[in-house]
Amino acid sequence: MLTGPLPISDSMGTPGLDLLLKARHFHFNKNKLSGPIPAKLFSSNMSLIHILFNGNQLSGSIPPTLGLVKTLEVLRLDRNALTGSVPDLSNLTNIIELWVLFHNIYIVVVFF
Repeated sequence: MLTGPLPISDSMGTPGLDLLLKARHFHFNKNKLSGPIPAKLFSSNMSLIHILFNGNQLSGSIPPTLGLVKTLEVLRLDRNALTGSVPDLSNLTNIIELWVLFHNIYIVVVFF
């Protein structure tokens, strides 16, 4: 089981998930990841098609940089402690599943 914050690169040279530009899947669901989703985690150079962060203890808001990952098809952020509003995700033209949970209300969008 993974615990703690989502790792991103830092000024000390420690590598993080943000350097995995050719990764297709971030399947980190059903762990004990905590803290905010770092804005630096996402960029337009990424090739991700699945981001599964559901079932963790992530908090804070969804970073607007998530909308830069144009290859994304499945996004699951439900069952966390996220707050705020959903940022503009209109660039995610390949999305087929979007799961978020705000104020105990599930928002599930499935596109065919």
